[in-house]
Amino acid sequence: MLPNGTQINMLIPSDVNLYARVSEAGGSSIHELSSQDGSVLRRFQVGKNESGAAVACVNDGKFISFREVEGRLVPLSGIPELVSDPVQPKPNASSTLAK
Repeated sequence: MLPNGTQINMLIPSDVNLYARVSEAGGSSIHELSSQDGSVLRRFQVGKNESGAAVACVNDGKFISFREVEGRLVPLSGIPELVSDPVQPKPNASSTLAK
């Protein structure tokens, strides 16, 4: 279950579970949610200057996004780092998405 004070901004398409971009008191994060009951499985902290909005989908465990470079879309993929506690991270446990 998501903690009080959080808001789902958007769902991110995935080949397995549900992923949601979430606004929290400390910034933004991406939560992996069970497609069976909606419980939080994992939490990924988004970098301080990032919103997570660039993530287009999750495929085979990789976060896929696109960046415009000289008028062309360039696909980017990366495997994110987990925050140790999916619901209430410890102060030094934040990780950022790998690019």
